[in-house]
Amino acid sequence: TLEPYEHPNPGEHVVRWLASLAAVGIKTAIVSNNNRERVDLFNKDLQMPAYAKAGKPFKKNLLRTMADIGTDRTNTVLMGDQVFTDVWAAHNTGIRAILVPPIRDKRDLLTRFKRLLEIPVLKKYEKRNKK
Repeated sequence: TLEPYEHPNPGEHVVRWLASLAAVGIKTAIVSNNNRERVDLFNKDLQMPAYAKAGKPFKKNLLRTMADIGTDRTNTVLMGDQVFTDVWAAHNTGIRAILVPPIRDKRDLLTRFKRLLEIPVLKKYEKRNKK
């Protein structure tokens, strides 16, 4: 969600953005379904709480993350680019979700399939929330 999949390290814009959040007291953490090696490499310079193989959409590791960083359901949001992992995980945990567009879609078969399944869900959401 923060960088295209083929970028194993955060760009300077990501580092600055996360620093600006920290400067105003917003706590952040990386909660990823990726493997430990990839998450650790991305987090090497950030040095923030990071959780690999998080098992999203299940809530166990999100609850652990919130406990570790000192937040709760009332002041936590999950930002992600996938409905069936990120948004569903937030819903299961009882927190708000911020769905962002993919920076660049991964081309693996599973992600492409999930993106197709997301289309009717997103259309229904847009229709329900049109004003």
